[in-house]
Parts: sequence; C-alpha cells; structure tokens
Amino acid sequence: MSDTETLAQKPILCLDYEGTICTKNGSPTEGFFTWAVEACRHFNLVIFTSQASTEDGLKSLEEWLQLHTIAWRHDQMERGTPIATAPLAFEFAHERVPAFLTIDDRSITFTGRWTDQKLKPETLLKFLAWTDPAFQAEDEVRSNVVAPPNSKNTCPRHPWMTYQDKSGSRHCTAAGCEWRG
Repeated sequence: MSDTETLAQKPILCLDYEGTICTKNGSPTEGFFTWAVEACRHFNLVIFTSQASTEDGLKSLEEWLQLHTIAWRHDQMERGTPIATAPLAFEFAHERVPAFLTIDDRSITFTGRWTDQKLKPETLLKFLAWTDPAFQAEDEVRSNVVAPPNSKNTCPRHPWMTYQDKSGSRHCTAAGCEWRG
C-alpha cells in the first residue's frame, strides 16, 4: 500500500483556524504542533478558514504555517525531542469539509436532544469562547468521547455521558439514567 493510499484512508479531522490553531495575536495556540504530530498519525488534518478562499489569503496562511512549523521544529531540535522531525501534513479549506470530527472554539456538541439546557437561546447567548477575557474553565471534567471498553467508574449504558465533578464524584447525565459511580 502506498503512502497516498494510506493517507486517503485516514478520517478527516477539520480544524478551525481563528481561535483554535491561531490566537488573536497571531501566534499558534500552546501545544498545537506537538498535538498535531500525534493527530497526523491517525487523521488527515484540514484547516478551515474563510481566509483560504482567496489566493492571497491562502498564501498568507501557508506562510504562517511554514514560519511557525519551522520555529516549533527548531525548538524541538534544541530540546532533543524525537518529534522534531516527525511528519506534519495539513490541507486548507475555506469552509468546513465533511469530516469525521471538527475542532472549533465556537461550537458546542449536539447530544441528540433539542431540550438540552445548553441549547436554550438564553444559554447560547451567554456562550464564551476560550479566547474571551471573561471565559473561565469549568471546575468539572466532562467528555463526550466514548470511554474505552471495560473502563472503570463510567456508566455502563452511557459511558460517553459520564460526568465528573471537581471532587471526583461521577454520575450519568443521560435522560432518565440514575447511575452514580
């Protein structure tokens, strides 16, 4: 199997540019390139931004990415880390592509229930991206990623709905489920 065939079989991971990969001051978000090296092993990374819709915008994005990739690789080489020369491949799109998953600073996860409290218009109007000065990270840890099989202390029926508060107590947030761990 050729590298091209292997690349084509990877799922697409769509990444927002503004506020996700690039901060408001034009620098990459902390940890992005290190994360991208690992993500490239599993996904085709597609960066989406309206800037990619023009030739000048696309050129500017490519130059930004090249400049910061070189700086990151140089820093990694000085530290002697093996990821300094790891493959990194990106594509650009001016709109979201049909992806396996999208990472964006201005999105919420739809859980299949329009009655979800976080979808109420009053709640949506209070949304803050992590880049907003008023943003504060939640004290609770919650993930909508399916837990691995046989993981301990997750709801057996809805492992992706397991919610953990700051004290470590867990419960299921699925409608009608009363599981507590």
